[in-house]
Amino acid sequence: MGGSFCIIEKDKGEMMSKTKLTIGIIAIIGGLVVAGLGFLPQNQAREDAAVSWARLSSGAGKQVEGKVAAVESNAVTEGTRRSRHIETVYCPVYHYTVNDKEYEVQSVGDNCKENKDEVKVGSTAPIVYDPLQPEEAFVKTDATAAFYGDTGGSQWAGIAVGAVLVLLGVGAIFTARQSATSKQKVDESK
Repeated sequence: MGGSFCIIEKDKGEMMSKTKLTIGIIAIIGGLVVAGLGFLPQNQAREDAAVSWARLSSGAGKQVEGKVAAVESNAVTEGTRRSRHIETVYCPVYHYTVNDKEYEVQSVGDNCKENKDEVKVGSTAPIVYDPLQPEEAFVKTDATAAFYGDTGGSQWAGIAVGAVLVLLGVGAIFTARQSATSKQKVDESK
């Protein structure tokens, strides 16, 4: 009866090592996926725009008046993972002139409205643009500042969470391997 107890213990130890190994592999794969999501093109584009907004709105840009020339509708996904819905918002498209050349810029964030009638063609707003590249511009409002201010950690948070998962996975694999190695040494000494 004592011999069968040792076999059960050995199988239990092997199962624990295999479980740790499986968890480690899953954590590494999950971590790489989560970290990779931080590098998606749309995340990077928004992050780049946020950096540009910060630079131009803090004094590196020049300011002109823009006039709403059109209204563009955009689909926006809102809600939580379980209760998402798609909503249409209407964003003013401003035209502005630099050195006798006309450019356009679309509003973002809360500058866009749920009701098309809230956006008035012909209304004006300040536009901040890059003097070296006048096509790089933003509608200078608190809503634009809030929209680009919210991007500061989203990309890096995904990368950080992914890195933690990868480290946990490596740790699980390392401990599974250590357990297997120490059990093998115990078996060899018998």
